[in-house]
Amino acid sequence: MKVANPMTENSATRCHHRTANGNRCTMLVSADHPTLCATHAARLQKAKDSENVAKELLGEIIDLNNAVDINVVLSRLFTMLAEGRITPRRAAVLTYMANLLLRTLPAMDRELNPQPDDDAVPEIRFDMPPSPEHAELIREWEAQYKASDSRPGTNATPENVNQPSPLQPITNVANQHNGRST
Repeated sequence: MKVANPMTENSATRCHHRTANGNRCTMLVSADHPTLCATHAARLQKAKDSENVAKELLGEIIDLNNAVDINVVLSRLFTMLAEGRITPRRAAVLTYMANLLLRTLPAMDRELNPQPDDDAVPEIRFDMPPSPEHAELIREWEAQYKASDSRPGTNATPENVNQPSPLQPITNVANQHNGRST
């Protein structure tokens, strides 16, 4: 003789949700939903709300690959947050992701539209004009060089012994300051 199981007898009044291992929920059907208990009905509603939020945020936008589209989504997000239809935490996460998307736009542009000079080595120039405060010293050193009519740095007098000539190689200047002569 088969014993009746009280859980299967009133299957119409029990929640129809099945767990991952196939067991059926033991809670009674909610008044708000025809086949689910209050817990599972709330989960189902939350999932539907998430789909609606995504549809409302993105609208007709397919890809977020330009600043205008990202701006549109952020303004919609702001509106939804102000109306209380999205949690502040969720809005913060979506805003952070939008920030990351915005930061990658220049790199995407360089990758998709390479310029001919992008692979070139940058030119470094060392012949910049001197600053105004050093220009007078350079003129004095040049005048001394022309007046002595000899190699720079050889006209060592007590006034200019610690002042290297701007025409002298850098290694000689460094050696003079270290007490060595070349």
